Amino acid sequence: MALITLDFGQSYTPRHHEMALRQGRQPCEAPDLGRNDLGAARFARSAPVRDPRPVCDLLDPVRRITLPSDRSRCRARGVLMQPSRVFIVGSGVVGTATGTGLLAAGNTVTFIDISVPRVRHLQAQGLDARTELDLSSEPDSFIFLTLPTPNVGWRYDLGAFTAGTAAVGRALAGSSAQHTVVVRSTVSPGTTEGLVRPVLEENSGMTAGEGFRLASNPEFLRAVSAAEDFSHPWMTVIASRDPQAVARLRGLLEPFGGEMRTFSDPAEAEFIKCAHNIFNATKISFWNEMWLIAQKIGLDLDPIAATVAKSAEGSINPQYGIRGGAPYGGVCLPKDTCGFLGYSDAIGVDMPLLQAVVETNNRLESVVKQEVEAAGKAASGIPTA
Repeated sequence: MALITLDFGQSYTPRHHEMALRQGRQPCEAPDLGRNDLGAARFARSAPVRDPRPVCDLLDPVRRITLPSDRSRCRARGVLMQPSRVFIVGSGVVGTATGTGLLAAGNTVTFIDISVPRVRHLQAQGLDARTELDLSSEPDSFIFLTLPTPNVGWRYDLGAFTAGTAAVGRALAGSSAQHTVVVRSTVSPGTTEGLVRPVLEENSGMTAGEGFRLASNPEFLRAVSAAEDFSHPWMTVIASRDPQAVARLRGLLEPFGGEMRTFSDPAEAEFIKCAHNIFNATKISFWNEMWLIAQKIGLDLDPIAATVAKSAEGSINPQYGIRGGAPYGGVCLPKDTCGFLGYSDAIGVDMPLLQAVVETNNRLESVVKQEVEAAGKAASGIPTA
């Protein structure tokens, strides 16, 4: 039985590391090659605050050395670790960080990857790594799908992801235990129920919720610090139609700390991950557009950006602007977005992102106006088209 490797297809060089630090990037599956001049030192000062408490039963996966003092601290926190059986399907950056983190917490972890060199590399580190998934004699387990979902043009390429999911389904067919399949790869909203579930059911001959459990648990790992990010998460998201799947995943991941949010629809978790990455990309592009303006008029953007990061409510207030369906209004925002577009045009700098901001707001104003008019007609008993 062959599974698909998780391979980012690009070398991760010191230059990429430097650029990632300069971006102050939030989690992503692979290095962003964008640009942000805020600097590594500034990023270090603004990095998310980590929970200083250790992961229970910290285990060095290479030297296989257990540090008992960490378990005693976990007992002091009232955390009871119940070791689980875990399979990582797709052992690239995300899969390896996930698996080694769970191994360090005292779980029994096996890495699955079709790449023989990668499997040998993991085995050389003392890890249990295989090229095939065999569940025939395994107890109840968690099976994390950390398979690649690259883009091809304007869509996700789910070929490798689907093939790996089908292989998991075939493995489930040979097992009498109840396994929880966890979608950790980044996928578009609706993929867990619209693709993963039918593929698993078709290849296993089982029904989700009866023969196996299904959940979504998107990763928020930065490529430059994936292992650390997994062990000290600032946010964990779990979603499933099956309350037992949510409870099981909560028990597995809660000891790592950080904020945890659970949902009953996997599409919500999938949407969170996509919006998360797109928001980060948009912020980087916003400051890149501003950098083009600063370059044109001979200003240093760094102190300007650092000040705006402290003055703009959209930066300092997490709740600001996150309610969808409500266009910005008032005097300042419409005036300055449109006025600055005219200014940038006058100095010869194109600002497509700012233009898109204005166009999106205009579109939302039209939508809201139509909804208000329709509601008024309905209240007056006037039929609507």
